[in-house]
Amino acid sequence: MKSAATPLPDRAAHGGATGRDAAARAATLVAMLVAILFSATLAGCADEESAAMEDSQALAHLRAERERWVALDIRNYQFSQRRFCGECPPGFGGVPYEAAWQVTVVDGAVVAAEFGGVAWPSERLDKFYNVEGLFALTERALREAGHSAVTYDADYAFPAEISIDWVADPQVVDDEQAVSNADFQPL
Repeated sequence: MKSAATPLPDRAAHGGATGRDAAARAATLVAMLVAILFSATLAGCADEESAAMEDSQALAHLRAERERWVALDIRNYQFSQRRFCGECPPGFGGVPYEAAWQVTVVDGAVVAAEFGGVAWPSERLDKFYNVEGLFALTERALREAGHSAVTYDADYAFPAEISIDWVADPQVVDDEQAVSNADFQPL
Protein backbone atom coordinates (compact mmCIF):
# COMPACT_ATOMS: atom_id res chain seq x y z
CA MET A 1 0.00 0.00 0.00
CA LYS A 2 1.51 3.34 -1.01
CA SER A 3 0.87 6.39 1.06
CA ALA A 4 0.89 9.87 -0.39
CA ALA A 5 2.84 12.48 1.53
CA THR A 6 0.94 15.55 2.63
CA PRO A 7 2.91 18.66 1.60
CA LEU A 8 4.00 20.83 4.46
CA PRO A 9 3.36 24.60 4.29
CA ASP A 10 6.16 26.58 2.71
CA ARG A 11 7.82 28.78 5.34
CA ALA A 12 8.82 31.47 2.91
CA ALA A 13 5.31 31.78 1.55
CA HIS A 14 3.93 32.34 5.03
CA GLY A 15 6.63 34.68 6.30
CA GLY A 16 8.31 32.12 8.62
CA ALA A 17 7.02 29.48 10.99
CA THR A 18 4.89 30.33 13.94
CA GLY A 19 4.52 28.16 17.01
CA ARG A 20 1.12 27.08 15.74
CA ASP A 21 2.56 26.25 12.27
CA ALA A 22 5.37 24.21 13.83
CA ALA A 23 2.89 22.32 16.01
CA ALA A 24 0.67 21.66 12.99
CA ARG A 25 3.65 20.39 10.96
CA ALA A 26 4.75 18.19 13.85
CA ALA A 27 1.25 16.78 14.18
CA THR A 28 1.15 16.17 10.42
CA LEU A 29 4.53 14.40 10.55
CA VAL A 30 3.43 12.24 13.47
CA ALA A 31 0.21 11.34 11.64
CA MET A 32 2.20 10.46 8.49
CA LEU A 33 4.62 8.29 10.46
CA VAL A 34 1.77 6.51 12.21
CA ALA A 35 0.06 5.92 8.84
CA ILE A 36 3.27 4.59 7.29
CA LEU A 37 4.01 2.29 10.24
CA PHE A 38 0.42 1.06 10.31
CA SER A 39 0.38 0.35 6.57
CA ALA A 40 3.78 -1.38 6.81
CA THR A 41 2.45 -3.56 9.64
CA LEU A 42 -0.63 -4.44 7.60
CA ALA A 43 1.52 -5.16 4.56
CA GLY A 44 3.72 -7.41 6.70
CA CYS A 45 0.69 -9.30 7.94
CA ALA A 46 -0.62 -9.58 4.40
CA ASP A 47 2.78 -10.84 3.21
CA GLU A 48 2.82 -13.48 5.98
CA GLU A 49 -0.74 -14.54 5.16
CA SER A 50 0.12 -14.64 1.47
CA ALA A 51 3.25 -16.69 2.14
CA ALA A 52 1.27 -19.08 4.35
CA MET A 53 -1.34 -19.46 1.62
CA GLU A 54 1.36 -20.11 -1.00
CA ASP A 55 2.98 -22.67 1.31
CA SER A 56 -0.39 -24.32 1.83
CA GLN A 57 -0.99 -24.43 -1.92
CA ALA A 58 2.53 -25.75 -2.57
CA LEU A 59 2.08 -28.49 0.03
CA ALA A 60 -1.35 -29.39 -1.39
CA HIS A 61 0.24 -29.62 -4.85
CA LEU A 62 3.00 -31.82 -3.41
CA ARG A 63 0.41 -34.15 -1.84
CA ALA A 64 -1.53 -34.38 -5.10
CA GLU A 65 1.59 -35.20 -7.12
CA ARG A 66 2.73 -37.74 -4.51
CA GLU A 67 -0.69 -39.43 -4.73
CA ARG A 68 -0.37 -39.56 -8.54
CA TRP A 69 3.11 -41.13 -8.17
CA VAL A 70 1.92 -43.71 -5.62
CA ALA A 71 -1.04 -44.66 -7.84
CA LEU A 72 1.39 -45.49 -10.68
CA ASP A 73 2.95 -48.16 -8.40
CA ILE A 74 6.39 -47.95 -10.04
CA ARG A 75 9.01 -49.55 -7.77
CA ASN A 76 11.78 -50.21 -10.32
CA TYR A 77 13.14 -47.40 -12.48
CA GLN A 78 16.15 -45.48 -13.76
CA PHE A 79 16.69 -41.78 -14.24
CA SER A 80 19.53 -39.31 -14.48
CA GLN A 81 20.12 -37.21 -11.39
CA ARG A 82 22.23 -34.09 -11.12
CA ARG A 83 22.88 -32.47 -7.77
CA PHE A 84 24.17 -29.00 -7.20
CA CYS A 85 25.03 -27.65 -3.78
CA GLY A 86 27.06 -25.01 -2.03
CA GLU A 87 29.41 -27.63 -0.60
CA CYS A 88 28.92 -30.86 -2.50
CA PRO A 89 30.82 -33.95 -1.44
CA PRO A 90 33.67 -35.02 -3.71
CA GLY A 91 32.89 -37.06 -6.78
CA PHE A 92 34.25 -40.49 -7.52
CA GLY A 93 36.57 -41.97 -10.13
CA GLY A 94 37.37 -38.58 -11.62
CA VAL A 95 33.70 -37.80 -12.17
CA PRO A 96 32.33 -34.78 -10.29
CA TYR A 97 29.43 -35.25 -7.90
CA GLU A 98 27.47 -32.69 -9.94
CA ALA A 99 27.54 -34.88 -13.09
CA ALA A 100 24.32 -36.42 -14.44
CA TRP A 101 24.58 -39.82 -12.75
CA GLN A 102 22.34 -42.62 -14.02
CA VAL A 103 20.53 -43.82 -10.89
CA THR A 104 18.91 -47.27 -10.74
CA VAL A 105 16.17 -47.99 -8.21
CA VAL A 106 14.92 -51.52 -7.50
CA ASP A 107 12.00 -52.15 -5.16
CA GLY A 108 12.14 -48.49 -4.10
CA ALA A 109 15.83 -48.53 -3.08
CA VAL A 110 18.77 -46.93 -4.90
CA VAL A 111 20.96 -49.87 -5.93
CA ALA A 112 23.36 -48.22 -8.37
CA ALA A 113 24.59 -44.92 -9.75
CA GLU A 114 26.82 -44.72 -12.80
CA PHE A 115 28.35 -42.09 -15.06
CA GLY A 116 30.21 -43.00 -18.24
CA GLY A 117 31.14 -46.46 -17.00
CA VAL A 118 32.19 -45.24 -13.54
CA ALA A 119 30.11 -46.83 -10.80
CA TRP A 120 29.47 -44.88 -7.61
CA PRO A 121 30.56 -46.93 -4.53
CA SER A 122 27.64 -48.95 -3.16
CA GLU A 123 28.41 -47.89 0.42
CA ARG A 124 27.82 -44.26 -0.60
CA LEU A 125 24.58 -44.63 -2.58
CA ASP A 126 22.75 -42.72 0.15
CA LYS A 127 24.00 -39.57 -1.62
CA PHE A 128 21.34 -40.16 -4.29
CA TYR A 129 17.58 -39.87 -4.00
CA ASN A 130 14.90 -42.33 -5.01
CA VAL A 131 11.53 -40.73 -5.89
CA GLU A 132 10.20 -40.99 -2.32
CA GLY A 133 13.39 -39.28 -1.13
CA LEU A 134 12.75 -36.51 -3.65
CA PHE A 135 9.24 -36.03 -2.27
CA ALA A 136 10.63 -35.96 1.31
CA LEU A 137 13.29 -33.39 0.32
CA THR A 138 10.66 -31.27 -1.43
CA GLU A 139 8.32 -31.36 1.57
CA ARG A 140 11.12 -30.43 3.94
CA ALA A 141 12.14 -27.54 1.67
CA LEU A 142 8.57 -26.26 1.38
CA ARG A 143 8.21 -26.31 5.16
CA GLU A 144 11.67 -25.14 6.28
CA ALA A 145 13.64 -23.37 3.54
CA GLY A 146 13.92 -19.64 3.08
CA HIS A 147 13.09 -20.08 -0.61
CA SER A 148 12.27 -23.15 -2.66
CA ALA A 149 10.81 -24.07 -6.02
CA VAL A 150 9.78 -27.38 -7.50
CA THR A 151 8.64 -28.62 -10.90
CA TYR A 152 6.94 -31.99 -11.18
CA ASP A 153 7.28 -34.44 -14.06
CA ALA A 154 4.16 -34.21 -16.20
CA ASP A 155 3.96 -37.96 -16.90
CA TYR A 156 5.18 -39.55 -13.67
CA ALA A 157 4.47 -36.78 -11.11
CA PHE A 158 7.83 -36.98 -9.26
CA PRO A 159 9.79 -33.80 -8.40
CA ALA A 160 11.82 -33.26 -11.57
CA GLU A 161 13.51 -29.99 -10.56
CA ILE A 162 14.02 -28.89 -6.98
CA SER A 163 15.76 -25.64 -6.10
CA ILE A 164 16.35 -24.77 -2.44
CA ASP A 165 17.89 -21.85 -0.59
CA TRP A 166 17.78 -23.08 2.99
CA VAL A 167 18.52 -19.67 4.54
CA ALA A 168 16.83 -16.62 3.00
CA ASP A 169 19.59 -14.27 4.17
CA PRO A 170 21.77 -13.36 1.14
CA GLN A 171 24.74 -13.04 3.52
CA VAL A 172 24.61 -16.80 4.09
CA VAL A 173 26.38 -18.71 1.34
CA ASP A 174 26.80 -22.36 0.45
CA ASP A 175 23.37 -23.34 1.80
CA GLU A 176 21.82 -23.70 -1.65
CA GLN A 177 20.89 -27.05 -3.11
CA ALA A 178 19.32 -28.17 -6.37
CA VAL A 179 18.41 -31.58 -7.73
CA SER A 180 17.51 -32.20 -11.36
CA ASN A 181 16.00 -35.51 -12.48
CA ALA A 182 15.40 -36.46 -16.11
CA ASP A 183 15.16 -39.35 -18.56
CA PHE A 184 12.90 -41.39 -16.28
CA GLN A 185 12.44 -45.01 -17.40
CA PRO A 186 10.30 -47.58 -15.56
CA LEU A 187 12.06 -50.99 -15.50
